[in-house]
This record gives sequence, structure tokens and C-alpha cells, in this order.
Amino acid sequence: MTSTRMPAKPEYLEMLQDCVLETVRGTGASTQELFRIEFALEEILTNINKYAYPDREGEIEIACGMDDSRMLRIVIRDWGEPFNPTLCPTPDICQDACSRPLGGLGVYLTRRMAGDLIYERLPDGNQLTILFQL
Repeated sequence: MTSTRMPAKPEYLEMLQDCVLETVRGTGASTQELFRIEFALEEILTNINKYAYPDREGEIEIACGMDDSRMLRIVIRDWGEPFNPTLCPTPDICQDACSRPLGGLGVYLTRRMAGDLIYERLPDGNQLTILFQL
């Protein structure tokens, strides 16, 4: 599994995504699979950039790898505030967009696009594993 660690700042988002997408492109993944992975990464990494470190700077570590059954495992770590995206309520997508409260739609879509999301609160931070069957 390859990994990289960078500051939790918006200007590093694309570099973190590229670390994963570089691995995925080598597998012959479809354009649709690449889109799903890129979308999920952007949503989760953006949320960490915005909310994990409200009063200090921090870092994000991302690791990814493929197994023999073409399962992509992406592990994202931060050392910030606790946040479990698997517990976010499902937004009412039938409700008029102007009436719907802000937030939550990106996490909902990430959960729908990924095969599975597994959250762990570690003693020193958060770990989110995102699985994609390619």
C-alpha cells in the first residue's frame, strides 16, 4: 500500500487525490470508476480541510492499494476533531433544494458511490477506509 502525508490545506487536495488516482489508473479502471473515486476523495478531503482542525494546522495521510479481487482500499487519517461520516443522517433528496438544510449531501453521495466506508476513532485521530470494487 502506497501512502503520503501532507498538510490539511486546500492547496494540497489535488496532490493527495493524484496519489490515489495514479495507482488506480494503472489498473485499467473505467472512466466511471475514476470519477466515483475522485468525487469521494474530494468530498472527504475537503471536509477534513474545513473541519478537522478548527483552531490549528494539521495533516492528512492517505494510503491506497489494490488486492487480488480488484478491491481498492483507500485509508485516510487525520489527527483532528472526531467525525464519523458513516453516522451522518441521510438527507431528504426529495425535498426542494432551496428548503433543504445545507450540508450532508456530499457524504451521502460518497456513501452511495463507494462499496463501503469504515470509520475508526483512534486514540490520536480519525481513520476512514473507503472501499471500491473495480
